[in-house]
Amino acid sequence: MSRTSLAGDGLRYLIVGGYNTLFTLAVFWVLDRLWGAALGVQPVYWISAVVGILNGFLTQRIFVWRVRGAWRRELAKFAVVNLVVAVLNSLLLFVTVTLLGLPTFPTQVAITSVLIILAFFANRHWVFARAASDTEDGQPSP
Repeated sequence: MSRTSLAGDGLRYLIVGGYNTLFTLAVFWVLDRLWGAALGVQPVYWISAVVGILNGFLTQRIFVWRVRGAWRRELAKFAVVNLVVAVLNSLLLFVTVTLLGLPTFPTQVAITSVLIILAFFANRHWVFARAASDTEDGQPSP
């Protein structure tokens, strides 16, 4: 598989990322409605983040970066990228919702919109970078 263009990667990433973002936000919304008052925003966020990270890895690997073969190292890198993004998200939620009193759900949507860009480049250039040297049969070239 040859490396696709930034535009092609970006378009697939936006489509799959849009799905995963909506999926994760839906998980966040449901958890917030069911247990938000009892648990608070941080546990609700972290549970939805873990679910979203796992869903995101599977969908990006298959539909965006189109890589095959060994996946454990990619999953570890993906987890690191998403942990960094999640910590940033959590800190931003703390500042905006807890300290500033902004509404939870719209604030989460805004934060997510900004962090998506950071995650795209980290995934493209680090997590799934081996795709650049893959051959048509999906195996890394020598």
